[in-house]
Amino acid sequence: MGISNIREDSYIVLAKLQSILGYKDMRSVMAWCNANGVCVIVQGKQKLVNRYEFLLSFYKPFINHLRAKHTNWKEMALHYIEGNMDTLLSHVFRDHVAKQQRKRKGEVTEFLQMLEDL
Repeated sequence: MGISNIREDSYIVLAKLQSILGYKDMRSVMAWCNANGVCVIVQGKQKLVNRYEFLLSFYKPFINHLRAKHTNWKEMALHYIEGNMDTLLSHVFRDHVAKQQRKRKGEVTEFLQMLEDL
């Protein structure tokens, strides 16, 4: 299997990563890849990375944020990455309503406890 058999959209050349990451030189891109565990493939004069390994490393801080915030973090991460604003807004609204309901339930419980203490 030669490089010509690999899907073009499955890898990114380092020059494109340099633009995505906003770095001025290739050494910085290589350092970022090494620090984030992204394997750099050298094929002839080209240096490439697997697109999906890069995306997971790039989004890792955001994914960790979603894991701490949502029980359905995988679904939420996909909605954010794909830009599904309707779905995201409905999740945010549903989470807000659930939070308000929990708060009200706590207030009612406190009130009932005060009545019992009388």
